[in-house]
Amino acid sequence: LRAAIGFITVVCVIAWIVVLRRLVQRRKQPVIQAATFPLCLTILLGCVFLYSYVFTLLPSTPTAAACVLQPFLLHIGSILILASFVAKAFRVYRLYIVPDNATITTKALLQFVAAAMFAYFTLALVWAIQDPMKPTLRHDSNLQIEFVACFSNGTLWNSPFFVMDLFFIGFGIYFCLKIRNVRGTINESQPLAFCFAAMIYVSST
Repeated sequence: LRAAIGFITVVCVIAWIVVLRRLVQRRKQPVIQAATFPLCLTILLGCVFLYSYVFTLLPSTPTAAACVLQPFLLHIGSILILASFVAKAFRVYRLYIVPDNATITTKALLQFVAAAMFAYFTLALVWAIQDPMKPTLRHDSNLQIEFVACFSNGTLWNSPFFVMDLFFIGFGIYFCLKIRNVRGTINESQPLAFCFAAMIYVSST
């Protein structure tokens, strides 16, 4: 199973490299500009964190450092992607649904993503200080095997992240519903809605 997960992750990394290359090559094209090129890069950065998280799960005996890093890699990677999706949908919402004189700059959208990332980083840091994850021997009574994996003493540390994920996902879905009838290449409501649905599944598992 570990080998299969590792292989799939390597394939995803290769696909990531291809996407990054094509994105950079075509960054001047209108469709890429409409998609907000810096936010696209932020989403790819989030993928790097998540791929790194998966690689920490592959060794049969994780190191203490890998265990401490796992919450940072998982949750910061997730919020970089999720907040970027929300920012994309909000941008279209403000431009076409409730237009006003206020200018929505790419800098402001990136600041929103950075603020969300800082909140997640702070919570992960508190987790690492108060109850760090560490290699722990566990017994699976169903499979009758023993294994070593990363665990904290507390069991509710993921709960605040889950609640915040739902908060962002809720706003993202709201904006997608509002902009679903906007015409043109700038409207990414359908693919974003699919991504939010995927994030709900991932956050709940």
